[in-house]
Amino acid sequence: ELGFGAWEGCTGAELRRRDPGCLARFYHDPIANPPAGAEPLEAFAGRVIPAWEEWIARHEGRHLLIVTHAGVMRAIVAHVLGMPLERLFRLQIANAALLPIRGGDERPPALVLESIHG
Repeated sequence: ELGFGAWEGCTGAELRRRDPGCLARFYHDPIANPPAGAEPLEAFAGRVIPAWEEWIARHEGRHLLIVTHAGVMRAIVAHVLGMPLERLFRLQIANAALLPIRGGDERPPALVLESIHG
């Protein structure tokens, strides 16, 4: 998961009390407005994406289940969709979310949006 530096262990309310605009600035552009001491998003993606590509290559043609944090899921989705890292937090991923990504058949990986009817 992404290291949040000085924000580690703090609630949103605590951060808003310290600096009322910090969360809005961060979510608008996390690269230009990181928390003090946070891991740069470029470094985070530099760890996540090579691992993702290695897993995909190692398990080519097979199903693969990866259990991870939402930040890692965001980085993978941004990579698959060609999204800039500045927009990473525009992806809202719920707890215990499933994120199917399909590839193969000479096609690049694609995010699969599924509907559950009940």
